[in-house]
Amino acid sequence: MKTFASSMKKNGISGSQTTSIAMCGSSQIVYAVPREAFTTSKPVSLYRRILSVSTPQGGRVFDPFLGSGSSRIAAYSLGFDFVGCEIDKTYFELEEKRFETFFSQQSLFF
Repeated sequence: MKTFASSMKKNGISGSQTTSIAMCGSSQIVYAVPREAFTTSKPVSLYRRILSVSTPQGGRVFDPFLGSGSSRIAAYSLGFDFVGCEIDKTYFELEEKRFETFFSQQSLFF
């Protein structure tokens, strides 16, 4: 984490400008996504709780307002199919990058 924090500082990003978005085992993974980029973002852990009690095993999750992609990460981590929509190309590209990072980190452990 220290290396990542120094990398963030080198790129001019302070800890107060970032949002935590994923858990990997007992380690928290922090991404340098400006907080103001997604005004109604929710933590992945909240989506995991909601989806685990509201979606049947092998179910599909639909999020018409994808935003930062927390719902996609949660659905994927729980083994659900996922369909999401985002009208803003900038948000979509940020979400895609976030999911690719999450996916590549997960593939190290599976």
